[in-house]
Amino acid sequence: MSDLYHRLGVERTATTDVGLNPKEQRRIKKAKRAHLCLECGNQFVPAEGRQAAFCCREHKTKWNNRRLKRGAEFYDLFMALRYERETAKEEGVWTTLTRLSQHYREQDEREREGRRSWQKPRAIRDRRPHLEAIVVHRGGRR
Repeated sequence: MSDLYHRLGVERTATTDVGLNPKEQRRIKKAKRAHLCLECGNQFVPAEGRQAAFCCREHKTKWNNRRLKRGAEFYDLFMALRYERETAKEEGVWTTLTRLSQHYREQDEREREGRRSWQKPRAIRDRRPHLEAIVVHRGGRR
């Protein structure tokens, strides 16, 4: 946090923000809310009360379009791996998935300066909490 105060040109005291004028306090509060855009990596401050992940609509669209395109290929391969196991094994689907992910990562290195192009697993689990549930009994006959 001391780096934040340095960047803002505010001297940090032992009593933290006490004694700062209101303008300096607003600047520090705003800087504490700063996020990094998932697409370009630039720092931005979302609107008050928002949890934005992108600095602009174009970057959100670009991020989601990349995920849609890549996800469609992964979806087909993974579903075959999960539900057509013999065929998937014969055709080396797991190897294809790992090579495809390697290709995507190399593309990220080239085009996105190595920034991650996927969401963290926790974000998906938070949106779909039912996936964490343990099924004890599905009903019907045993």
